[in-house]
Amino acid sequence: MSITVRRTIPMLITLVAGLVLFIDYFFRVPYVPPVASMLLDFGIVIAAFALGLGAANLVMIHGRHIRKRTPRQWYFSAWMFIVMIVFIVIGVSLSMNSPTYVWLFDNTLTAVSTTIYSLLAFFIASGAYRAFRFRTREGALLLIAGIITMLGNIPLIVSVYPGSSQLSGWIMDVVTMAGLRAILIGASVGTVILGIRTFLGRERGYMGGRE
Repeated sequence: MSITVRRTIPMLITLVAGLVLFIDYFFRVPYVPPVASMLLDFGIVIAAFALGLGAANLVMIHGRHIRKRTPRQWYFSAWMFIVMIVFIVIGVSLSMNSPTYVWLFDNTLTAVSTTIYSLLAFFIASGAYRAFRFRTREGALLLIAGIITMLGNIPLIVSVYPGSSQLSGWIMDVVTMAGLRAILIGASVGTVILGIRTFLGRERGYMGGRE
C-alpha cells in the first residue's frame, strides 16, 4: 500500500473534517452547518460500524476460548454468549423499552455493575493505606486532610465538634477544588494541543501507528 493511501489521504480527511466542525462551532459561515451535520451523521455511522466490529472481535476471541476449552476461561465465554444472545433476541423482538427487557436489564446488568463498583471500595481502601503515610511531607498533608474530611462527614463527630464540618467543607470547596481546576485546565490545554497536532498531521495514532 502506497504512502499516499496510508498517510496522506487519512490526514487530509481528518484535516478537512476537523476544520469544518471547528468553523461550524465558532463561526457563522453559510453552507457550513449542513456539511458539518452531514459529517456528524457520518461519525454516527462509523461508530455503529466500529461497534459491530467490536462485537465481531468479541465473538471471535470468546469463540476461540470455547473451542480450545481454555482453563478458567471457556465457561465464562460460554456464559457471555448466552447472555448476549438473550439480550439481542429480547431487544430485537420486543424492543428495548418493553417491560421484559427493562426487567432483565435492571435485575442483571445493573446488579452486576453495582457489585463491581462496590468492589472498588476495597481497592480504594488499599490505595489510601499506601498513600496515607508519614514517609514524606506530602503524604503527611494528604493524611491530615483525609482524616479531617472523613471526620467532617461523620454525624457523631459533627454533633460533638460542629467546626469539623466547616473545616471539611473548606478543604473540599477550596483546596481540593483548586487542584481539580488546575488538572482540568491542564487536560483542556492538552486536548487543544492534541487537536492542533492532529490537524497538522503530527498525531498519527488514529492511522494505526506512530509513524
